[in-house]
Amino acid sequence: TWDKSSNTSIDCKTPTNFRGSAISSTEAKLEWDTDPNVQSFRILQAFYTDKGEVSWLYPREVRTYENLPNGSMNIPGLSSNSNSYFSLTVGCSNGYPSLPTPTLTIKTP
Repeated sequence: TWDKSSNTSIDCKTPTNFRGSAISSTEAKLEWDTDPNVQSFRILQAFYTDKGEVSWLYPREVRTYENLPNGSMNIPGLSSNSNSYFSLTVGCSNGYPSLPTPTLTIKTP
């Protein structure tokens, strides 16, 4: 199905209610609203560059998690006492990702 107003597929909407929190000093739990029209989710994790800026450049500075189930995922391997930056997209039927959610910042203890 196509939404003529935006010229994008209906199943290609930006995910909603993307949220998360640290569940330990090295792990976060990310959650989002489920959507029956979408089966594939991708979590992007940005990193600080050597200039101290957050970067979303792929592939060097973004971790991608393909084909996630609806609803939630734990992200291990984070640095303790630091900020981590995440965004979520959905895989669209046309092979392209949706627009990403706003950046979610999670601070580990």
